[in-house]
Amino acid sequence: MYTKLHLMLICTALSLIVTGCGAKQQPSSSKPGAQSQQQGKQIDTQLQQQMKMYQETKKQEFEQQAKIRKAEKSHLKKLEAEQKKTLRREFDFQEKMRKGESFREEKKQGTSGAGESKEGSTKGKGAGKSGGSSSSKDKKSSG
Repeated sequence: MYTKLHLMLICTALSLIVTGCGAKQQPSSSKPGAQSQQQGKQIDTQLQQQMKMYQETKKQEFEQQAKIRKAEKSHLKKLEAEQKKTLRREFDFQEKMRKGESFREEKKQGTSGAGESKEGSTKGKGAGKSGGSSSSKDKKSSG
């Protein structure tokens, strides 16, 4: 019995000592809890700042890309207009060549005294073209 009583007293004393030590640490453990809350708030504010910075950066990048797209679009329109003009000139030239207007204009320039070298070159070119076409017609009619 005495031993049981001793054991109970020892257990009670140990439990009081253990809980007493826990009581001393409890106020100090509440401070880290407050510190962790403050750190959590600081982290939250830092994250919010970083998020704002990220959003601003993305917004700036988007605006720059929009400016680039706009510049490229206007440049493309200019190129298309230039290409359209060039194709129109080429088409008109081909039509004149088909109708023979270019050859007539060159012949008129040659007879008006613009230079015999031009006249000779145009006659040579014209003769080659007309000669080739007449010979092909002669072959068709004879064959």
